[in-house]
Amino acid sequence: MKKIKYSIVILAAAAAIAPACVNLDTVMPSQLGSAQMWTNPENTKAGVDAILNPFRPSGMGLGSTEGMEYPNLRMIARHRIENFGFCTGGVYGEYYCWAAQNAGHVTFRYEWKYVYEGIHIANDAIVHIPGVPGLSDDEKSVYLAEAKILRAMYYHRLNMLFRGVPIYLEPVLNTDCTKPRNTMSEVWNQCLSDLNDAINTPKLPDNTLTSPYGRPSKGAAWALKGEVYMWLAWLAQEEGDAEAEKNAYNEAILCFDKVEECGYGLWHGDYMAPFTEAGEKCSEMILPLQFSRDVGYGDWTHQWYATRSSSNSTSRLQARAMFVDSFHNADGTPFDFAQYIPEWNDPVFLEDSTKREVFFCRDSMNFKADVQNLTEWNVAKSGVIGRVSKEVWDTYYLDNGNEERLRSCFANRDPRLRKLVIMPYEPFYTCSNTGSKSTLKTHRWPFIIAGNGDTEGDLWPEDRTRFRYEYNKFVIHNDPTFFRWEAGTDFPLLRFTDIYLQKAEALNAVDRFDEAIAIVNEILVRAGMPTLNDGQPQNAVAGKEELLERIQHESRIELCCESVNYFHELRWRTYKKTLFNNQDKWGEMGAWGQKMSHTFYWEDHVWYWPIPAAECQKNPNLERTPGWIY
Repeated sequence: MKKIKYSIVILAAAAAIAPACVNLDTVMPSQLGSAQMWTNPENTKAGVDAILNPFRPSGMGLGSTEGMEYPNLRMIARHRIENFGFCTGGVYGEYYCWAAQNAGHVTFRYEWKYVYEGIHIANDAIVHIPGVPGLSDDEKSVYLAEAKILRAMYYHRLNMLFRGVPIYLEPVLNTDCTKPRNTMSEVWNQCLSDLNDAINTPKLPDNTLTSPYGRPSKGAAWALKGEVYMWLAWLAQEEGDAEAEKNAYNEAILCFDKVEECGYGLWHGDYMAPFTEAGEKCSEMILPLQFSRDVGYGDWTHQWYATRSSSNSTSRLQARAMFVDSFHNADGTPFDFAQYIPEWNDPVFLEDSTKREVFFCRDSMNFKADVQNLTEWNVAKSGVIGRVSKEVWDTYYLDNGNEERLRSCFANRDPRLRKLVIMPYEPFYTCSNTGSKSTLKTHRWPFIIAGNGDTEGDLWPEDRTRFRYEYNKFVIHNDPTFFRWEAGTDFPLLRFTDIYLQKAEALNAVDRFDEAIAIVNEILVRAGMPTLNDGQPQNAVAGKEELLERIQHESRIELCCESVNYFHELRWRTYKKTLFNNQDKWGEMGAWGQKMSHTFYWEDHVWYWPIPAAECQKNPNLERTPGWIY
């Protein structure tokens, strides 16, 4: 699947179905239609590969208004969905947590559209594969199993977001898409049916860690089945059925055990290795979305996370300050800036936290003598003084040592923080443009010396009006041959660490504490952090709730940038606590307390998505989602 060219394998048949609402006139003449796709083995393989196409970048240029505001809009929301979670924020703000919650918002419409596109490509495959000439019965059974695994993945995703959707199991025309919503239970039971069919396919390989690498496998089916049971446990809890909840957790554990039996497992090397081209083919990758640097086969993940200093990328997604602050100290104690900056809680800062900006400023702002950039230095200094006051500046700013004081706050933390996030005032080599030489860049505040050229300077993100923490994950820094739209790093749709932590969660839920702790400790050892219950009071875990919080903490750190945290926060019922800071009206705060984004307005309905208004207009049998504006 690594070399499937995206633009020629989408089925034209998928454009003829209503839930995805793909316009027929957008299908390229070179694309294979259903009548041609299922006529020989080669085209059939391409057709099955095409089921994952809605997850891939669409090729929409940055000149489009929608493309600028909604990165990768014309695809399933890998990166937009990351923006909804606790870990990652976006330059352009959140997409729906505003006072007017509109069911017609393009985010909901496009997600519905492209997930259903994937479903209907899968349906087309499932209907036609049995009649393909030239394929053996075993080959047909494997392709059918792959298609059913991917169809289950799509329906599971829709169900998590929209809480009940229509089930279509055959290709249908626009005019025939008139079904009402199925219940959540019905959708997840359909997922289980598809996954059981795949698991019971004798020739489907246990894993695809070698040849054929990365294709759907029995291990992937077991992983998805376990995830479905985790949500069925959530549903049982919603309905107050304690016995069904316990049974679902036990079923999830059995499924996750099977994933390991199929040959997948925890990567024990460097945590970041699986997110590089060199280390992507490891035991962690249960179902990777595959890419290469060949023109037309690359991913855009680097572009959305990296800065202008890294191949002229756009840095639309950054680590939220509250996520960075959640990383513990190296001994396992919670982090607090006041541990490293004693003045952090002086009365002036408790009264107005935005004045803590003074602690983040670069050295030499008082006595900068260089002629070059002198105007920019003076303007930047005046801006800071205007925000924090002259008195605070004169009292707390260190012209020689301000940078080192801030660096100390990050020097003795969970080692994963330094790998995941570019640390303030720590230089690193990167390449700003294709074919350019490596140059030294440093994340400083305020931004003064442009680091988007071939000379040394400041790290240069897209938004330079506010200080933001920039990611390292999926980012390619020191490579002059790289182009921002051609990242070859695979993107994990299913990764073992996620499955392993969900297993720990299920074990904890059924009171198998020691086994759950052993899983968390295995991940902590890989991270270089102290283990739970190691004899130190800060690492002691007493009871189910404390252990669940530790599992959730590890999940956020381990899985950031992988577009899964949002779904976990929903299932954990922590979304208001984490993203909304447990408030009904809240604006996200930056590193020193400055407001970073739109105001979030909590209503009980906002944690799940509305059936898009356009779909309700076309299909009157679709029940509108309560609370949303139609």
